[in-house]
Amino acid sequence: MSRRINHADGSFAGVALATLSIDYFKKFYDSFDIGRHGAIVLALNNGIMLTRRPLLNDYTGKSMANTVLYRDSISKKATGTVFIVSAQDGVTRLNSFRHLDQYPLYVSSALSKDEILADWLTDTYTHTAGVAILLVVLGLLGFHLVGQIKLRLNAEAELVRTRDALETLNQTLERLALQDGLTGLANRRHFDLALDKEFSRAVREASSLALVMIDVDCFKQYNDIYGHAAGDECLRKISQVVKTNQNRPGDIAARYGGEELGVLLPGTDVRGAMAIAEKIRLEIHNLGIEHTGNSAGVVTVSAGVDAVVPIIDLDKPLELIQAADKALYAAKSGGRDRVCENTSANNSHRSATHQEPLTAE
Repeated sequence: MSRRINHADGSFAGVALATLSIDYFKKFYDSFDIGRHGAIVLALNNGIMLTRRPLLNDYTGKSMANTVLYRDSISKKATGTVFIVSAQDGVTRLNSFRHLDQYPLYVSSALSKDEILADWLTDTYTHTAGVAILLVVLGLLGFHLVGQIKLRLNAEAELVRTRDALETLNQTLERLALQDGLTGLANRRHFDLALDKEFSRAVREASSLALVMIDVDCFKQYNDIYGHAAGDECLRKISQVVKTNQNRPGDIAARYGGEELGVLLPGTDVRGAMAIAEKIRLEIHNLGIEHTGNSAGVVTVSAGVDAVVPIIDLDKPLELIQAADKALYAAKSGGRDRVCENTSANNSHRSATHQEPLTAE
């Protein structure tokens, strides 16, 4: 840089000259990270290059006025950024330039497009790989979670099946515990529970409760003549007849003991119970099961019937059984193969009027 110096009268006194070494700019520009293919240029506003990094031979003082970057951008704008294929070395760079405010100079810095994209691609690949690994991990965790959910659902389904099987088994065991194994009727325990339950209901509702006690006539002689196996089969056939006459869900037909059967009839008076007992007696007679030890020549039954509308603290379930048993004894004493009702004088609240005993024709 130079400047003329004048005397006081304006005459020429000399020239003041200042210079900067190219090495200064080289060292200064080397402090910037512009990559392997980046470039920094310092030039006059008219396009004359002063220095460059990297410094190329014979470039100092060379005009850049005909380059695309100078012609289309630097000569027309104070600042700007543009992708340009370098006229110097053919490398595509992202160029940013700016004209200086105090000096007739501009500075331009450029980064190689490939190097810019290389860093971006590295970051992209790194992030992509990270995302891919994360997706794989999430997929594996999801697969494991789905597997665990399936296992849990299968376990819950198996528990439900096991619970249902246990409930079915418990119901079967409960039924077997309350069922007579020979006849298929309710057993004595079931009968006692049902009697207590229905007796309490009859007290609450002031309704009638009837009981039919049935006994096979001369059954000991039948076993002696035909054997116990035949006796068991005879009981099964008789029980089947009794069971078919158990018409309502609340009716209970039970094996009370040995060859004695009981039929509990909630909501039934003496008249209704007598009719059911007589129907059972007649059907068993008509089975025609041979019995030479019985005067009728076939297996017959006798039945005793009683019904009561129980009063709280006055009547007991056992009294109903005793009354029906007394009527059964009367049927036995009266010649068997008949149905009798209890006619005891102390039965003051029977549920129907007295009837004559029903006998076999």
